[in-house]
Amino acid sequence: MKKLLLSCALLLGMGGVSSAAEYEIDQKFTSVADLDGKLFMIVNETDGKAIYNVDNQNLKYDTYANAVTGTAYMWKINAVAGQEYYTVQVMKANGEAVGLWGNNAIYLNSGKEGGFNGCFVLGNGSIQGTDVENGGVWYIEYSEGNGFALKNVARNGYFAGVNPAPTGTDPIYWTFCTIKEKVVEDTEDPGVKACPEGWTDMITNGTLADDETGSFIVEVGNGKEEATITEGAGRMAGRGIKVTSKDNASNVWDTQFFLVANEAMAAGTKLHVEFDYKASKAAKVTTQAHSAPGAYISNNGIGDVNFGLSWEHFETEIIVKDDNTKVIAFNLNENKTEAIDFYFDNLVMWSKANAITKGTYDATDALELSFADFKSLGGEWNAETKSFTGNCGFQWDGEGIDADRYQYLVITVAQNLCVGGYQAHIKDKNGKEVIGDQYGADYMNMWFGQWNHHNCMSIDMEKLRTGHEFDIHHITEFMIEGGSGVTLANAYFTNQKPNNDKNWGNEDAGDFSISTGIAVDKFGTVCLPYQAAIAGAKVYEIVKGGNWGVSLAEHDGLLVAGKPYFYQTLASNDGGKAPAAVRFYKATAATVSAPVENNGLIGTFEATTAPTGSVVLNDNKLWTVNSDVTVAANKAYIDLTKVTEVAGARGTVTLGFDEATAIKTLKSMNAAGDIFNMNGQRLAQPTKGLNIIGGKKVLVK
Repeated sequence: MKKLLLSCALLLGMGGVSSAAEYEIDQKFTSVADLDGKLFMIVNETDGKAIYNVDNQNLKYDTYANAVTGTAYMWKINAVAGQEYYTVQVMKANGEAVGLWGNNAIYLNSGKEGGFNGCFVLGNGSIQGTDVENGGVWYIEYSEGNGFALKNVARNGYFAGVNPAPTGTDPIYWTFCTIKEKVVEDTEDPGVKACPEGWTDMITNGTLADDETGSFIVEVGNGKEEATITEGAGRMAGRGIKVTSKDNASNVWDTQFFLVANEAMAAGTKLHVEFDYKASKAAKVTTQAHSAPGAYISNNGIGDVNFGLSWEHFETEIIVKDDNTKVIAFNLNENKTEAIDFYFDNLVMWSKANAITKGTYDATDALELSFADFKSLGGEWNAETKSFTGNCGFQWDGEGIDADRYQYLVITVAQNLCVGGYQAHIKDKNGKEVIGDQYGADYMNMWFGQWNHHNCMSIDMEKLRTGHEFDIHHITEFMIEGGSGVTLANAYFTNQKPNNDKNWGNEDAGDFSISTGIAVDKFGTVCLPYQAAIAGAKVYEIVKGGNWGVSLAEHDGLLVAGKPYFYQTLASNDGGKAPAAVRFYKATAATVSAPVENNGLIGTFEATTAPTGSVVLNDNKLWTVNSDVTVAANKAYIDLTKVTEVAGARGTVTLGFDEATAIKTLKSMNAAGDIFNMNGQRLAQPTKGLNIIGGKKVLVK
């Protein structure tokens, strides 16, 4: 059959679009005995909707067509030994059990009275429930002409849907059944659209009108070959491509169909893809980006495609995420157990260059944002303390920034005051807005929060430009929302990516970190050879000193390379616990070779013996050095003779000397066996009278 070449206007900004398959009830069950060993759906026939597991422990109530795209939409009952009730287990359509968070099987659960009162799925454990004993077991009743009712044993109420808890004494009935896809008669072969002006046609013979198949490659097992165009395999029994997946496959990619572009595309290229498709059995197909057929780059394909028994049309417009992308690979073995026939027709692939030019990213310094330019979006923002309390979030409200010279926008947190996380939004002059969940596969770089101590956010401007066609040359708005309280540490643009690669399971690593399990309000010193941002603490400098101690004022901005500082740990949200660690993030690539004095604070880049008469910090107290004391690398000690009062500076913290002993020697930096007399002289062995052993006074008689 000859294909028509249609001229049609292109709809821009389109996501993946396909016509949804239609489903109808196939087999209904009419007794509990009928359910023994069977898989079934829980549906409401009147609404035409089903209950299914959409992600993690969450349930959803939606159309049959949407249900089959969820994580799992089938159920199975299991009798509880010696009881008259059942567990209701989540199952995949192929008979596989669904596991989650260490549970090999998960079940329908009810929340406890007075707590979370919804329904969800999770393991039951020995008490047959997650939140409450017997919250995961059910009486199952069948009423002729009405259907099945699920009555929760713990709550003594009937399952009413996704969010409501089982409540009330009146039964709520559901149909337990299987469904089948309606086969819709194919009445029209739409052909393909003409490539619009400004776009480049990236494949050859998308109409399948002739035998050219260089743009269509098939791999079954390990053998690759050009696809075969077959009469009767296309729409209206025309020419099409048929690919049969491997049965008993080991991997989802054991059978792949490759749509091959005429040339490789750079990240940021706009790509338009269309095709018609069907299969011999309903099946989900995932997609990937390859540099050549079989040369995997990433899972940044064109999303999932849900094949049905009837011809459907798929259309999407994406921005290419990976350099050297040339192939969209379709994984045809998501169903590993049986062979399925997949059909393709009317294939389209067009490309267009990214409209936003790449930045120079050539700045060697960091560009700091003024906290005076932040405002509240709700709650209260205090620019002086850099703290936000209340609900909603805060926003940078400057005049706009040209980020041409800077690749990363970095925000670090001194203190997180709530359990929740914070998500960033960033907007350009064209109104294009990107939020954390839209950022990409590593989207948590646009989040920070208490979970796992993710206290550094780094937004890659190049990723925004290429992945979202975001105009980095004029940023008009930046805001952070969520949670209910936070104290910021630093906000800046840079070309140095901080070491904060993270996901849900990992903490930020930092480029330099100090210990773990540090106590709240613990003071320490730090001296780094590069400009740095801090997370988990506040930073101070000396503004006054004397034989009574030193007065400290909070430092504003990034840490200067080579300069030593004091830091103070701050309580986090969960019961006033300290952060997992104090972390420092490299803000620029440049380093210095030697430390510099900071008003009497002398920094170290390597372990150093503090001079006699100098002062060291330990256990939030100052101690005069009267014997050998080693100051570790990247720390600091004080030379009080060099401290001058900083005019106009207001100290907010005072560190004084420990007056518990007649001499002010650093007890914790002496080994457990070190012995001194009361004049601070080292002894080979204790003498009669008072001795200092391991930093403690000991009386020898």
